[in-house]
Amino acid sequence: MIVNRITYAIFVLAALMFVYFYGGDVPYLLLWVSLSMPVISLLHLLICFACMKTDYNIKDLHCSKFDEVELGLTIKNRGLLYIPRIVIKYDYNPEVFSGGNTYLITSIAPFSTAQCGLRLKCLLSGNFVCSLTNVDVIDFLGIFRLRKKRKASAHINSNPMVYDYEDVYMNTDGNFNVRNSLNLESDLHSMRDIRPYIPGDNFRDIHWKISAKKDELFVKTAEQIVEMYNLLVLDLYPYVIEDVSSEVLRDRIIEYAVSLSEFYLRKGVCMRILFFDGDYMCDYVVMSREDIDIFVIGLVKAAYDATQDVSIIIKEMYSQQSVAPNLVVISPEISKDLAESFELVRQRNSNIYHYDVSSPVDTTAKEEDESGTDEVA
Repeated sequence: MIVNRITYAIFVLAALMFVYFYGGDVPYLLLWVSLSMPVISLLHLLICFACMKTDYNIKDLHCSKFDEVELGLTIKNRGLLYIPRIVIKYDYNPEVFSGGNTYLITSIAPFSTAQCGLRLKCLLSGNFVCSLTNVDVIDFLGIFRLRKKRKASAHINSNPMVYDYEDVYMNTDGNFNVRNSLNLESDLHSMRDIRPYIPGDNFRDIHWKISAKKDELFVKTAEQIVEMYNLLVLDLYPYVIEDVSSEVLRDRIIEYAVSLSEFYLRKGVCMRILFFDGDYMCDYVVMSREDIDIFVIGLVKAAYDATQDVSIIIKEMYSQQSVAPNLVVISPEISKDLAESFELVRQRNSNIYHYDVSSPVDTTAKEEDESGTDEVA
């Protein structure tokens, strides 16, 4: 459009020079044509704008991380005139979505239809918004612009990836009595609170390992389920970490929390999950796959603007409860208050696991250690 404007300006300047130096009918005719072109262009634009119809297909979506989402837009030209330039602006976070441009430019022939939708790949898990902010129609001179300001938004709920944390090395320096690897087999309480299966018992309470060994169904009692629960605390404070965006931290917290919940569930260990959403403390108990789904919905919708330190949760839980569960903390860093709360947990003889989400989880350290040991041997 800048080229069109420059060309028109040169044309007007040339017409004025012809009139000034030569005069006559032809130069005046050129000047008249050049000055009337904006009026003609504006009339053309008004007719095109009136004949243009837009159909939106932008709605809320549920997807998984790395899935593609589509924002649909169909533009129809129902008139006899050619629409030279249409600019469509989308609004989305490029750190969350990839594969598209925020601006799309197209043109439409008479009685034609153009598909101007946008396909994006969701790079992170969470709750995000993509919007179509406006559709602009520009005249062929690039001077005038008419805008359809109908804003359409889609809320994208992206489900996290679930990883197997059977043996994961955590990013921690080993201080505060924090374990450097996750091996939960030794942390399970004894299975003394079981009884034979009675018709009508919930299948989710069946202890499959004991049942397989004894070739008979056994179920865990309510007392044993409570005894085996572990505490998972998520730190949703808006930290500022160098080279790591808040969206990436949010994604890692969601994926680690969901993956750990899945891992504990397979081990038959109940999880109690606590975190602050703003100044409100959210409390979830995970005893089944349905409970994980409910927890994920709440975690994805959280604002990630916690105003209180998670050490408040830890101190309150371990100063009041008679049974001190194992503690798992997912946070970008260990603050002074969090370190003090770890001391309280250690006094209760409970295990502490810390996941540092400021960097990706390291699953290669153990493999390197094992290969090094084999070579020495």
